[in-house]
Order: sequence, then structure tokens, then C-alpha cells
Amino acid sequence: MDRKWLGLLLIIIGGIFSLSNLGYYPGEFTLMIVGILLVVTYYRSGDSVYRRKQGLLITGAIVTMVGLFAVIEQNLPVGNRDGYLFFVFLGIAFLAVFLIHTRHLKTLPLGKRRWPLYPAAALGGFALFVFVVEFMDQDLIEPVLNNAFPVGLIVVGVILIVKAFRKGK
Repeated sequence: MDRKWLGLLLIIIGGIFSLSNLGYYPGEFTLMIVGILLVVTYYRSGDSVYRRKQGLLITGAIVTMVGLFAVIEQNLPVGNRDGYLFFVFLGIAFLAVFLIHTRHLKTLPLGKRRWPLYPAAALGGFALFVFVVEFMDQDLIEPVLNNAFPVGLIVVGVILIVKAFRKGK
């Protein structure tokens, strides 16, 4: 990465933080702008998807989504929906990493290209869990959750054992 761009990036980020600390700039936008600058830096870090620095994109996507969540939480009436929205935004960050970067790495096997989908799915599933716990009738959902979790663990365990026996491991 060229030093002029890095120097300009540091000046912009330092200026944003200074303006925010002095009260001239709303603080909730700071994270989102820093995240967007990291994503722009990702695009400038190489001429093709194979040469770009994936760490910049991962960090930029996460910081952008956390910043977007902060902006929405401060400026819109989200009420008690903020619990699951945070995890939805984090899941979207990993989905963006897949869509922008890893799905284009055609020389890698499909399994190595799909890794961002796993944290995206886990965060989405956790967001759904938080949503269910916050908004469903506790008397109705508690027996289901008490029984579904252990059964889910058993099912996943059986699937892993069956796959291991099929592969001979």
C-alpha cells in the first residue's frame, strides 16, 4: 500500500476522532466512516482480489456495520429490538466479506471460499434466538427451548458420527 494513501487515511481518521471529541461532529458516525475508509483501503491495497488485503475488508465491514448500528440506535426508535439487530448487522458484515472477496477466489476450493458464511449464519441464528427470547411468550417458548437445545446437540452429534464412519475416520 502506498504511503501517501496511508498518511492521508491516518490524517482523516485522526481528524474525525478529534472533531468528535471536541463535539463538532456526532460521534455515532465516526465508526461508520472509519469502517468505510478501511473498505476503501482494501480496494486500494491490490489490483485484483488475489492481491488485496482481506484483513482490511473484514475489519472494515465489521466496523462499518457496528457504526451503522450505532447510527440507527441513536437516530431511530428501535426500542428493545437493538438486541437482535446488533447480531444481524455483524452477520451482514461477514456476508459482505463473502460477496466482495472470498467468492471470487476461484483457485481455492469452494469450502475455503465459503468460510465467511459460517460466522454469518451463526450470528444470524443467534439473532433469531435473541429475537425469539425477547418477543415470544415465555410460557410458550420456554418448554420448546429447554427441549430443542439438547435435541439439537444430539442430532448434530449423530450427524458428525455418521459422517466420520462414512469417511472411515
